[in-house]
Amino acid sequence: MNEFYKGKVVLLYGLGYLAKVVLEKLVRALPTVKRVYVPFCVKEVSPIDELLNSHAFNQLHKQNPEWKEDIKRIIIPIEVDWVYSP
Repeated sequence: MNEFYKGKVVLLYGLGYLAKVVLEKLVRALPTVKRVYVPFCVKEVSPIDELLNSHAFNQLHKQNPEWKEDIKRIIIPIEVDWVYSP
């Protein structure tokens, strides 16, 4: 699987708990992934920091306390407006 994702860009849709677990698995188990784009609501103040403070990332924190700076280069937030008004 690591060879398949090597240098690839991934779009992860949604930020429920399951999406956080998938994101953690991507960045921990597939270090060769190039970027992971994650949509966030426009109104959120600091989406990346809030996301990385989730319990889903505890294992990464145990492995390397400095992991957040490395991950911030991989995870790219995309501001989206979820409201549709015709």
